[in-house]
Amino acid sequence: MKINNVRDSKIMKFLSERHYIDHVPFISVGVISGVFCCLYAILFSRIERMGMGLIHQYPYWFFIISPAFLCLSFLIVQKISPGASGSGIPQVMACIEKSHQHLAPRFLGIRVLIVKITSSILAIFSSAAIGREGPSLQISAVIAHKIGLVAQRLGIQIKTEQLLIAGASSGLAAAFNTPIGGIVYAIEELSHEHLRSFKDVLLLSVVIAGFTAQIIMGNYLYLGYPFIAPSTMNSIAIISVVSLGCGILGSFFSLLLTKLIRWRAQKTFKVQLIIVALIAVALVTAYIFLGERTVFSGKESINFVLFNKGELSLSEILLRFISPLLSSMTGVAGGIFAPSLSAGATIGGYMSQMFDPSLRTILGLSGMISFLTGVTRAPITSFVLVLEMTDRHSSVFPMMFAAMFGSLGAHIIGSKSFYETSVDLIKANEKENL
Repeated sequence: MKINNVRDSKIMKFLSERHYIDHVPFISVGVISGVFCCLYAILFSRIERMGMGLIHQYPYWFFIISPAFLCLSFLIVQKISPGASGSGIPQVMACIEKSHQHLAPRFLGIRVLIVKITSSILAIFSSAAIGREGPSLQISAVIAHKIGLVAQRLGIQIKTEQLLIAGASSGLAAAFNTPIGGIVYAIEELSHEHLRSFKDVLLLSVVIAGFTAQIIMGNYLYLGYPFIAPSTMNSIAIISVVSLGCGILGSFFSLLLTKLIRWRAQKTFKVQLIIVALIAVALVTAYIFLGERTVFSGKESINFVLFNKGELSLSEILLRFISPLLSSMTGVAGGIFAPSLSAGATIGGYMSQMFDPSLRTILGLSGMISFLTGVTRAPITSFVLVLEMTDRHSSVFPMMFAAMFGSLGAHIIGSKSFYETSVDLIKANEKENL
């Protein structure tokens, strides 16, 4: 027994001296967040397909079902855990800042995780145009926060902000099966300080999350393998113009969504509930009269642009912009990553009908990159995500042009992303409550 104790103590001393023991929380975050995000993705997709199937079979019943489920989604957030509202990324960004880490119990508790999943599932079933990627980041950050607390009790010295960044990045990597995108997002958006001090463990956590996701869901591409025609100087010029416009629209979307959320929050609770119900009715109406591609998360719209030849109508373009605005302003749990991608894809696809139909795919992808850039102000992340989702390395430079001109267009409207503006709002509300 004494020999075993001596051996164990030597092993622990060896691990501690070389700081290997400090890697354990990051490895744990990668594995657990990878599993959680995959299970959440599977559940989210199945509920979305179930909602699509039922609304197709019983469209007029959904004038009752959709408001009921969307209102329930809203009530769960407002009454049980307001910290689970929206995409969750602004909440995580606020908690990463050292001066606001005391907000973690409000935004990164187990109750938040449960409400986040429940509310978003109810909302997507009701046909809301929301995504699961933002919620995946907050869910992973919750896991990282809890693992950090356990590590501290065990005497493992670790910086909270580093673990939260690793958790959120792992969530993005697992959600889209884009590990490189997770790393880039951590550098570009989540951390405003140098990452040299923990770049190795960040990579470790994100890679493990991505690998775990591949074990569970397979080595898939989020958007498949779309065919892209070779680029020419003429096509690059068109891509640049379309991307500039999409960047402007993405930034305008961000600005408008912020104003709508503030407007809704100023109303009484009863009025807010009525607004949510009316939005649900509007979403069902859009589905019945204009088709399924106008609501839900938007994956169907992206696939239609990338893999089909059918024409896009102006009404579909407008609703892929308006539906996420209405859905997100309700305050239910749900992200805007996927809806932003679908809005950009449809705008790009529609513009190809005006410029050159042979550029439909690359303009769709360019629209996705530039519109998401307009919303997030993260052009490198947007470019890398779409590149990883499609594995179209032959179109690296056109996609880079899309990110560059999308960023330029976004800054014409404003300098801050939707997430940065939301973080400022969180800080302002905190000051009022003091």
